[in-house]
Amino acid sequence: MVAFGTDKLVEVAIDQITGFLMPSDDERACAYELLVVHQLSPAVAPSLEGQGTLRNSLDALARLFVDTARILATHGIKTSKGSGGNLSLTVVALRVMNEIVRPVHARWEPVLADREAAVRASTPEASQLSCERDWDQGPRCQAELKALKAPLRDLQYTLARIAGISAEAILASPTSALILPQPHTDSTLEPEAKPRDHMVRWLSLVELAKTGLSARAAKSTAPPHVGEKVPTPTHTLAPGSRGDFVFDYVADLGDGFDATMAVAWLMGRREIAMPDDRNQEYPTPPPTLPRAELVVMGGDEVYPYATRERYEHQTVLPYSLAWETEPNAADPAAGRAALVAIPGNHDWLGGVTHFDDVFCRAPAFAGHWDTLQRDRYWSLQLPHGWWLWGIDTRLDNALPAEQGDYFRAAASKLARGDRVIVCTPVPMWQLRQKDESAYRALRTQLEPPVLERDARIPLWISGDSHYFAQFQSVEQPDACHITAGGGGAFLHPTHNLPDRIPLERGNAEFVRTACWPPQIDSRELGASLGILRDRRNWLLIGLASLVHLGFAGLAAWTRSVVHPHGAALAIALGSVIGRVPLLVLLALVVAEA
Repeated sequence: MVAFGTDKLVEVAIDQITGFLMPSDDERACAYELLVVHQLSPAVAPSLEGQGTLRNSLDALARLFVDTARILATHGIKTSKGSGGNLSLTVVALRVMNEIVRPVHARWEPVLADREAAVRASTPEASQLSCERDWDQGPRCQAELKALKAPLRDLQYTLARIAGISAEAILASPTSALILPQPHTDSTLEPEAKPRDHMVRWLSLVELAKTGLSARAAKSTAPPHVGEKVPTPTHTLAPGSRGDFVFDYVADLGDGFDATMAVAWLMGRREIAMPDDRNQEYPTPPPTLPRAELVVMGGDEVYPYATRERYEHQTVLPYSLAWETEPNAADPAAGRAALVAIPGNHDWLGGVTHFDDVFCRAPAFAGHWDTLQRDRYWSLQLPHGWWLWGIDTRLDNALPAEQGDYFRAAASKLARGDRVIVCTPVPMWQLRQKDESAYRALRTQLEPPVLERDARIPLWISGDSHYFAQFQSVEQPDACHITAGGGGAFLHPTHNLPDRIPLERGNAEFVRTACWPPQIDSRELGASLGILRDRRNWLLIGLASLVHLGFAGLAAWTRSVVHPHGAALAIALGSVIGRVPLLVLLALVVAEA
């Protein structure tokens, strides 16, 4: 837990509860009251070996629930909003009590009560020590209660930092030195840096202007490839312990910290329970999914354009905090996974060399995922006759010559009946609608070498559009186009997606079989957008209105005053007027900057 910068951004690292909090005045006051209660609780305070009883500790935990609920309810909703970061004081306190404390208390309270009842049934006057003496489960209960002190002391440390007082002084005691929390070692934040707590403001004229100017660097800083060229598939991945192979695909991340962290948190769990499919759109999943052995990042890993700091704070940091460690793992590297990525257009904006530093030159991503690639394009051999190809089409949706050579060499390794998944920065079906020639060039470079080996490409997967959509072939049910761009950027609508998309004129069509958000939810979200209610949009709306009014007034003046005196003069003035909106907007952008 570390506070950075002048805004006192507090990093929270309590067991698996990780994130950032910029406390408000209400949260500081509430944190101080919670800290006092925790300091006086026997469940948290260090104790000498052999002192106290298990019953005292369990009762103290029960009182801690009551006191925490009372204090949070007294201070009200203001402690649940937060003024920055992805957490609030209420969220931290409730998660610690419900996710860490409650399981231990709920497990041992009834067991100890049964033990006490059994002893006192034969010896009514038995003391509490007598009830617990020679209890075969006593050592295990004692060990779990003792282990619980560490996260509760971590919570105290966090409460002290939120309250703005010296955590070291508050926690000082003869027996606390061994468990005094240390700063979170996985953090890569610089002393005066903090993660961005808002999404990209796409309607900000300054943001749009900077993003547009960053395109210059994209064309001037990109070497043809990063490291030594490898003309053959780079890695072969083995199946998991159950014989299957699980990989996660994520794209369009690295925008606001909250949204990116929400997705990263799910990907970092050792396993996740699958929610109910209320629309019955998707195949029935297993009850739980294990953490993937491979993560594929499909483009646009940072927004709105690439810099070293943006990658560090908006992409790497959430994933470094999201990893759930293996319990009691003897090997620190146990449970590590692998990762590959392809750049999207936003990775190229500002200079793709920043992408190279994060994904191609570094041995690991976020401290937990081993990077497999040494270039922006790659080929992986998966178990059971599957392959995974990742291509980099830069900013022009074209495959450079060196990539064409690389994937022809990769295709030569295919066996008959093998299947290839191709990861593209832009959905192929959308590329066909936008640029038919670019679409055909890509397919003719990638598909014929695969077909020559009696293999096939049943799945094209991409991000770029910020939703999930699956289009399934009418003639070949296992052939799909999938768009999965829900990694943490803003959400695109799905209610305007077509029901069918043609792959080639006269060939099989693809039918949309699933999408997220569901179309009914997409319509509802679209209707509830409050463009006028968002103050961040007022400047752009006002400027656009003024420009249109000015243009309309000048056009009316030209027709009524100038035209009677000469058509040539009216045409000349009209040409000047036609440039007025651009000049006005440019001046206002400079003024806003």
